[in-house]
Amino acid sequence: KVFGSDVLVQRCQTHKRRNVKEHLPPEHQNAIDARIGAAYKMMTYEEARKSLDLTVRYLERLNPTSAAASLREGLEEAA
Repeated sequence: KVFGSDVLVQRCQTHKRRNVKEHLPPEHQNAIDARIGAAYKMMTYEEARKSLDLTVRYLERLNPTSAAASLREGLEEAA
């Protein structure tokens, strides 16, 4: 609704963050959520994308098949 019909797909950043957190052990949830939240607040697409790519790489070491895949899926629409 915010961007009208010019945007083909819109992703809810809150749901994306929640989905990623669900795949992580509790001791990693807050740190990863903070990293994703900080990326979403960045002023440029390039900064946000770089930060999210780094977070995906980090998640690939923690939980590659679930958490990393969840963040990677729809990354362009949520960045």
